[in-house]
Amino acid sequence: MASLNQRFIGHQVVRQNALLRHLVLLCLLCAGLSTAVVYPVRLPSILLAQFDAAANAHRDTWGNVYLGQLRSILAFNHAPLVLKETVSSAFLTIALCFSFLYTVRTISLHCVLNHNSVPDEGRPDGPALRGLRNPFFWAGLFLVYCGFSAVFWTPTPHHSLRTLLLCALGIGAAWMLYVLQPRWGDIQKFMVSVALAGTLIAFVSFLQHIEAAWWFLPRFDDPRNRVGSLIGHNTGLSAYLLFPLSFAISLWFVANRIRTRLLIGLALILMLFVLVAAQSRAIWPIGSVMLVVQCAILARGTGYRVRLRTLLLWIVALLIVLVLVQSMAPTVNPLARHSVRISERLRRDFSPGQLLKETRLRIFVVSLPLIAKSPLLGHGIGAFQYVYPPAHGEYFVRHPDSVLGTTVRRTDVAHNDYLQLLVETGLLGSILFFTALGLVARRVREGYLACSWGREKVLLTGLVAPTCAIAVHAFFDFPFHVHPIALTAVFSLALAYTAADQTLRARGMAAEPPVSRVCSEQPQNSTERPNKDDANGRPSSPQPHKVIRPALVLSLVAVFAAWLVSPLAFELILRSFISDSLQRDAANWSATAQALSSHGGGAKYQALDNAKELYRRAIKANVFNGLAMEGLASAYLLSGTFDFALWQDLRNDPTQRKSAEAIRMNAKRALLAAADYAKLAMERGELRYHYVYYVVGQAYHLLAKLYPENGEYLEASRRAFEQAIALNNADVASLQELAIVYEEQQPPNPERARALRRRIFEVDPDFGARRFLLPVEEAAKRGRFPEAWRSLNKISEAVGDHWSVEFTKARLYLKEALWPPPALDVATTSPEARRWFTVRYNLAKALVNDLSEKMTQNPLFERFRLDLFAAGDETTSALKLADRLLLASEVRDPELDVLRHELGIRANSPRPLRWVEKDSTEFWYYRQRLRTLLLGPVSLGSAQLANLARTDPNLVLKLDEGLRAAAYLRAAHQDDLVLVIAKNLAKSFPSDPDVKNLLESIRGKSH
Repeated sequence: MASLNQRFIGHQVVRQNALLRHLVLLCLLCAGLSTAVVYPVRLPSILLAQFDAAANAHRDTWGNVYLGQLRSILAFNHAPLVLKETVSSAFLTIALCFSFLYTVRTISLHCVLNHNSVPDEGRPDGPALRGLRNPFFWAGLFLVYCGFSAVFWTPTPHHSLRTLLLCALGIGAAWMLYVLQPRWGDIQKFMVSVALAGTLIAFVSFLQHIEAAWWFLPRFDDPRNRVGSLIGHNTGLSAYLLFPLSFAISLWFVANRIRTRLLIGLALILMLFVLVAAQSRAIWPIGSVMLVVQCAILARGTGYRVRLRTLLLWIVALLIVLVLVQSMAPTVNPLARHSVRISERLRRDFSPGQLLKETRLRIFVVSLPLIAKSPLLGHGIGAFQYVYPPAHGEYFVRHPDSVLGTTVRRTDVAHNDYLQLLVETGLLGSILFFTALGLVARRVREGYLACSWGREKVLLTGLVAPTCAIAVHAFFDFPFHVHPIALTAVFSLALAYTAADQTLRARGMAAEPPVSRVCSEQPQNSTERPNKDDANGRPSSPQPHKVIRPALVLSLVAVFAAWLVSPLAFELILRSFISDSLQRDAANWSATAQALSSHGGGAKYQALDNAKELYRRAIKANVFNGLAMEGLASAYLLSGTFDFALWQDLRNDPTQRKSAEAIRMNAKRALLAAADYAKLAMERGELRYHYVYYVVGQAYHLLAKLYPENGEYLEASRRAFEQAIALNNADVASLQELAIVYEEQQPPNPERARALRRRIFEVDPDFGARRFLLPVEEAAKRGRFPEAWRSLNKISEAVGDHWSVEFTKARLYLKEALWPPPALDVATTSPEARRWFTVRYNLAKALVNDLSEKMTQNPLFERFRLDLFAAGDETTSALKLADRLLLASEVRDPELDVLRHELGIRANSPRPLRWVEKDSTEFWYYRQRLRTLLLGPVSLGSAQLANLARTDPNLVLKLDEGLRAAAYLRAAHQDDLVLVIAKNLAKSFPSDPDVKNLLESIRGKSH
């Protein structure tokens, strides 16, 4: 009777464990899908304002939950990957709790029902040998080793522990799948779910591609995020789509209905289109190989009627069509929204010069000394973002003439997951990790070879193919640092290992069945049969009902208790989620204050106060949030900058001495706080990036200007900027500020300052042009040529004959040639005026000829050559160049259109207008603009611009054409027309000093 009761209880517990098993599988499926599709959305501002008002009115109930948790998601103020990690980690933690309960109950039941089973010593392999062959044994050792590194020798314990927790959840998910032993039906449901999620993601990406996702997602300026969909980055999107793409192919082969295959085929075309449109260089070859190999294997293995050669030709033809669609110009192709064509990107990105400057090559070379410094133990899991910046700076200090490319961005990951693993965990950790991975791969290979062709092998092929592709991709990028990709890869690999293990066990190639199957099998040592029911349908034993119900209640209580207390297990991630939300909100307020910097009033200070409060709350939620500390330092620096500018305006006013002194004290307090928080970010926030040192240097530099008598501030600024450059010698902002510090220190060091400015033009010519050459062009646009030449000569002394300086010099020559002094301006046909133009035009042309070889394929340079030819009456050359530029232009350029039309008239070879309608207001405006600034006659163009401004109140003149026309009309004594132009400019540029002077002088003259 006792044996019968034991068996009856066992079967009841089996049914209870089935509930736990389904809950674990459901949580795992939710974790996999949520990490892919969960994404912040952007509600309209009006709707957000209504929600905010309602939440503020109900702070005692749901208001605080909305303001503290939900608003950041609905306002898109949260980092998507942190949100994905948090949500999926919640499901994984809940599943882990259920899985432990399931395992304990299963093992207990195993001991009860199989207490007389065969002992270990009678089996072919002992426990030790079986443990060494178990990949989870080595994975557990890897986690233990990483735990020791996170506690004892990592320089970033908080970041390391958080990374360790995510790794543990991933390995725990794989262990749970192995324990549960999912059936082929469960595997197919997983693949269908991922394929549906991938189709949804691809559809959202398609909406982004055609610019139709503006109503729920913001517009991304970064081209890499333009079609990032719910993953957030074009490469991450492309890597993730390999899983649903592969799963959909396998599901197509196992589908029986034509309608199902048709739907799968449409999903495949959509995903392939997105993969081409995303323009991820690494995924194109990897995905193409995966697609061809998988289709070939499945077609041959299943005996598909279509010939293999025909199938491959269809695949290649489809890829070629998609590439051609993305290579055509957007003007003739509604599906093309690319800023750079595929052909152009392939030619540019795979050129030898670009490959030498590739980020991955630089990180690989710089990381080699890190490996040599700690080859066995590594630097600690999650420590790459801390140890790499100093190594980067040291390398470029030792190799100043290196051909490797530089960057001003932060380097958080190695763009090679295996390289980063070796840097962080050393040889010991890498051996443990790859031992576990090798055992899994070996088991999958054995199971795949042992599996006969059918639904099982087709699904197993679909699981293996994208996992292998992502493993290859990890050599060139960081897919395992993107949570949706990493978790999907872990699930796929675990399911493939479990399926292969089941196949081998079914064929008698294993010593014992897994523990999860024991409770579903009959005890091997029992000769008794289960009791039959009596005549009333009740069991013959009267005891089981009293024993079963408490166990069932306890099981359900344990389930709900695990659901409730599971957030405690991932509190570290949850706090990071809350802190990151607050930090993103604070960053938005700082950006608002920056945008209001040119306006008076207290709005910018109020925005900064909001940012500071949110940054403090973020730091309180997570005292290791280095970005929040860095952001708080930046907010105080911005506040000190505002006060410094206000102090400069008031310090020379005798009536404002007290106010100026009070503002100077406020600026001092803000700048000292900025330096303190930046240092705190370096100490506690585990950051060693160049920007943090830049904040310290900038704060002390402003303090040195506030208190020039205190030389310690300038010295502290110099040290901070030098430390920033030591971490990254391409930090152009620090190079610029340090050059100024060298000129201000006593004694000054002008040679060092000039060397730093030369360095700016070497590492970032665009920044150098914006910072140093843009003021030159701004002065030339206003006709202040002496000031422009002084600034340009000063820069030329500092950086030498850099191509950007020579290009600016050529443009300055042409502008000066077209804008002579007033005495020559009204006498355009005089010999002196012609000589003025000819001398400067020839100088500009000589510089252009010298720069032609250095600036090939530069659109700005080609447009300037067009202007140069047009101004010098080289009409044939100008028209030929205009035809080429107009044909290559992918955006509307009415000025180029009208210029080409005018050149065609002058060359007796008329050209039709492409964008501008002839004789329209737009056409006449651009015609007069070109006459005033480039083609002439300037007298006719200036007068016509004034007449257009007088007759059309909606016409808005640009600053360059307005000031140039006013200069000629003043020289010609046409003051009435000058007044019209001045009034028009004053509407658009009320604070511009040149416009103010022009309006005041012409009004004074008229009175």
